[in-house]
Amino acid sequence: MLLNSLYTIISLEHSPGLIITDIELKINHEIFKAHFPGQPILPGACMLQMIKEILQKEIFVSLQLKKAGVIKFLEMITPMENNLLEINITYQQESAINFRINASIKSLEKLCFKFNGTFEKRILPENK
Repeated sequence: MLLNSLYTIISLEHSPGLIITDIELKINHEIFKAHFPGQPILPGACMLQMIKEILQKEIFVSLQLKKAGVIKFLEMITPMENNLLEINITYQQESAINFRINASIKSLEKLCFKFNGTFEKRILPENK
């Protein structure tokens, strides 16, 4: 949804249970014109969506958020100051459908966002 629109992946390392990726935000994306005019910042919902998309891409499963235990916004991400971010995701499959996630986003080595929660496999309804 946001991949290749709002951001692109520059590098990605994936080992079992750990994904480390560097991304580049597209500073001319429409969202920055509205959030906020004259002082653009990356919306928190987009941060969570980026984590979900990267995880889905790497584990080949469609996911939906089940539980957000911790969501902390520690620093604003201002793409005009720095549009390069590091995203770290650790994950563990707890059951047939649940994945336990710890993730963070850094900008210029500063921790900006922390997430701890559960995603579950998205089960699509059968066509009738």
